Amino acid sequence: MAAVRERRRRQVNCMECLSVQSDEVEVDARLCEWARWCIRRGGGPDIGSLEGRYRSPQHWHRVEPTIPIILRQVLDVERMLVAMPELERALLRGWYVYRRSPGDLCRRLAIHWQLFPARLRYARLMLRNLLPLGHEPRNVAPQQFAPTRSHAETIDA
Repeated sequence: MAAVRERRRRQVNCMECLSVQSDEVEVDARLCEWARWCIRRGGGPDIGSLEGRYRSPQHWHRVEPTIPIILRQVLDVERMLVAMPELERALLRGWYVYRRSPGDLCRRLAIHWQLFPARLRYARLMLRNLLPLGHEPRNVAPQQFAPTRSHAETIDA
């Protein structure tokens, strides 16, 4: 009986992950578009094989119309994800691109299952603070560091 209660409590907690707060709607839309771009771009273990790239001339399924992707916004999200810490980057990639279950992501990233919705919200908010929302994306230059004295200069001094 305790295991059933625990499972139900985890399911309720996972439903919190699916809800997006009103201040995260634009970030969630950008992340969904970024995920479509990542999925369409391909990758993975079968990228080198010809079997994975073969398309039969016979069309068995109806061709779905695709929604165009705004490449500048997607690349802006990709650049900002590189600037994020590894845990949040892996969390967003696992949730949006690979569409892993919350339990699987918690195991892979060593996050307690009760903290998963909060960590996902935290990652979205971190990306929202990095992204320029509501206007044209800006070009992100690599971070410039001030020149410092080299190790040889400090020994000579």
